[in-house]
Amino acid sequence: MLSSRHLILFRSPSLWVPALLLAVLFTLHNTPNALDALAYERNLLFTQPWRIIGAHFVHLNLLHLLSNALAFVVICIAFRRYVQGRILLNVIFFSAVFACLLPWMAEQYASFAGLSGVLHGVVIFAALRMLREKNQWGFILLALVIAKLIFEMTLASGDAGWLGAQVAYYSHLGGALGGALSIPALRKPPARLTKNAKED
Repeated sequence: MLSSRHLILFRSPSLWVPALLLAVLFTLHNTPNALDALAYERNLLFTQPWRIIGAHFVHLNLLHLLSNALAFVVICIAFRRYVQGRILLNVIFFSAVFACLLPWMAEQYASFAGLSGVLHGVVIFAALRMLREKNQWGFILLALVIAKLIFEMTLASGDAGWLGAQVAYYSHLGGALGGALSIPALRKPPARLTKNAKED
């Protein structure tokens, strides 16, 4: 029988939201035709608007999925004080939207899929939250992500052999912008999140 502590952990947003999203990622990967139905397609983006969100939850192959899922778990653990529950969902939404809109506006990529653009947004959001608390690691983290984005946009090759496709760097940049512009969550974190952060 589950103890009260186990029940509290199960009910914690820092656990069940990431677990739910991971379940969605792996379920969609094993769903026939999910990639075709949800991936970003420039010519279909506004006639099939679900792709704006869905594109980030499907992956090109198992290695692509596992690398993004692992990164997501690490981010959720490392920055659980800043991104959990409703905050995490909010940041994912903003990052997902901008990770599709920026490539569309820049007329880049006919298609892409994967969570990496959203992950950039979540990390940027966490870095900004850390900066608000005058945590020097926030500055270091922000500088590292910005340096990575600059490198990708200027010097990096667009091809990834293990991925079997072009890396969607504009999606990374768009996701980072979305994370920075998650204004409602950034300005006023819910009281419950603040309480959980103090208890951690």
